[in-house]
Amino acid sequence: MRVAFTCWFLFLANLARADPSDALFDRIATVAKRGNAVVVQVHVALCDNSIIHCGGHGLGDGENLRSNLYWGTSEGLNGWLTEQHTPWQRLGSLPSEDSDILTTVIWRRRVATGAGWKTRGLTKPFDAYLVVTAWRGAAIDR
Repeated sequence: MRVAFTCWFLFLANLARADPSDALFDRIATVAKRGNAVVVQVHVALCDNSIIHCGGHGLGDGENLRSNLYWGTSEGLNGWLTEQHTPWQRLGSLPSEDSDILTTVIWRRRVATGAGWKTRGLTKPFDAYLVVTAWRGAAIDR
């Protein structure tokens, strides 16, 4: 999971350095050129010791957002965004009627238009949002 988070954040950190032929970045540029925000939805199933060994001291408590390895630690998604010096700003959380969803948190950042974006016709910074849903660890299959 740590590798997935690292890859994801490297991807976001290097948005402006993508290869001009990359279809994903072309799609992002199309959305941003229309004046729309780029929205990325992320689902995180909390690490749960009943499914995979995550460690002690609450790291494997699939019900605990505060201490869970994949969410609350400095290497978990929420912990990383909160504790590291990232350009992401936490906007708030949304309630859920689904008992398997512990929280949904929305983050925002302003993406500067470097050379990679300018080759796609973007001349102004654009907004990107992360909509992150944290699921109970026991609900990982769902």
